Amino acid sequence: MDLYIDSGSHAVTDPAGRVSQAESELGSPDVVFIEEPNETIELREEAFLFLYAPILSVMMILWEYVIVAGLQRFFGSDRNVGKELIEKYDTDRISVDIPHSVQIYENRKLWGLANWLAITWPFSWGIPDFPALSTTYLLMLAFQAVLIFIVYVAATASLRDKFISEKIANHSKEYQKACLITGSQHHEGIAENLSSSQSIDVLNPNSE
Repeated sequence: MDLYIDSGSHAVTDPAGRVSQAESELGSPDVVFIEEPNETIELREEAFLFLYAPILSVMMILWEYVIVAGLQRFFGSDRNVGKELIEKYDTDRISVDIPHSVQIYENRKLWGLANWLAITWPFSWGIPDFPALSTTYLLMLAFQAVLIFIVYVAATASLRDKFISEKIANHSKEYQKACLITGSQHHEGIAENLSSSQSIDVLNPNSE
């Protein structure tokens, strides 16, 4: 299977340009792989997860449904890249990413510890008094929330690369030409993971 990795920003991007580049490199794809969740966890587990890691859960909601979604609405979305290719060539569409909620849930003790330490340490013995909901405390909490989110993204990047690569490899014998729509930070990691596969030829292993 020939695989073209169409990577770039999820938002603030040029869908038409990316579609044109994919067509020039690959031609007409038989399948489009999308970097989006391919499974969900139960509502009970979602609620349980929020209790374990409230800061990280809130940050994920803000990032995905407020910041990224807002930028995509006004400045272009990579979802439109996949949508146009799928509609134009009547291809299959396969989601290949692991949900953030699943990753957090599987490591809920670790992320729970980080979350609740960030929330409670200002009230620990020997620390100057920070009244709950004071401006100082909320600013500190916001800073720690951003820090925890950045650490989470960095810590799970290689795991997601491997997960996505395995999902693509599972379909390598079903199609001849495939396009993967993904973020630029995953491009080379996925290409490297697939480099050992004898059934997949990554057309552009290096991101532009």
